[in-house]
Amino acid sequence: MKSALQFLKSLSQSSLPPVIHLLGDDLFIRDKVLAAIRNAWFQGEGDSETTSLHGSEHLSRLKESFSFSSLFASRKMVLYWDRDESRTKSQSERRSKSKKGVEKAGPLLSIDAGQVKGLLEVLKEQPVSQVCLVFLTPLPDKETVFQKAMSGVAEQVQVSLLTPEARRGWISLLAREAGVTLEPELAQTMEACHGSMLPLWQDLCKLAGYTEGKGEATLEMWEMLTQVNPETSLVWSIGDALNRKDAGGALWHFQNLLRGGLEIYQILPALHTWCTQRLQIRSHDLSDPRSPLEGVHPFVQQKVRSHIAKTPLSKLRGELQKILYLDRCTKQSWETPSILLEKDLIEFSREK
Repeated sequence: MKSALQFLKSLSQSSLPPVIHLLGDDLFIRDKVLAAIRNAWFQGEGDSETTSLHGSEHLSRLKESFSFSSLFASRKMVLYWDRDESRTKSQSERRSKSKKGVEKAGPLLSIDAGQVKGLLEVLKEQPVSQVCLVFLTPLPDKETVFQKAMSGVAEQVQVSLLTPEARRGWISLLAREAGVTLEPELAQTMEACHGSMLPLWQDLCKLAGYTEGKGEATLEMWEMLTQVNPETSLVWSIGDALNRKDAGGALWHFQNLLRGGLEIYQILPALHTWCTQRLQIRSHDLSDPRSPLEGVHPFVQQKVRSHIAKTPLSKLRGELQKILYLDRCTKQSWETPSILLEKDLIEFSREK
């Protein structure tokens, strides 16, 4: 099985395989590879045709999908998805059975040996000079009958989540496409990030606009561009101090915010976000570490994850509850919020 980068490089060196199997769940990389396949196959032709099939219920339609509906198209692409992504989860996982108990609908990866045999027979009739067939499925934990069969007839390409080592090539490629040069520390930090490549690509485009081709993009630039507002960046300085168990540093940054003219009600929302993201990252890593974490920027994930790898969820929930209590204090004037926050910052830095 080739990596996505290896496959992209091979497209310029050889002809496109007639059958391709993309395996993985990084949507950005998958769409990037799929776009390259389209460009290589159609080669800028104006009259092109694409057909989409979904799941085991469309196996019977594969042969007829090789036919053209347009009189002017000379090439066609058939995209065969593991399941219909437009359905809800419950709908796509529902199995409809006939009276004899034969499964009619389900993921492509779940088809049995008999269905695979029929599929291979259909592939023998594929007009390879006119039709390019692309299967798109997740990368299963255990090899399925379908996956094993495809290894003998298709070019298999992995488009799943990447290791830091594999990310290095992608970040280098995307940085060149965006037109930005990265300092080594920034490149290494991006390589260590988890999750989809899409947010990193978006940030590389921002960094390219910020540097305008003059000089290298730095880690400080990236951090600045990922913050919603200046207060958030300053509050992260408090968070960094708390991660180091540095109560004095956290209090010093807090007092700097106050001296800079910020009110407590401007600081609490950013600190609430800091606590929420710590809890979200830790909860995700304990429950489903292999899946991508949506809603938290990769830079934040990378920055926080090493500090909370052994932190109990109960502690993180307690931190968040204290911030929520402080928020209520500011709205109802129960106690002096700034004094309470100083007390909480000290407690946060001491707790294990």
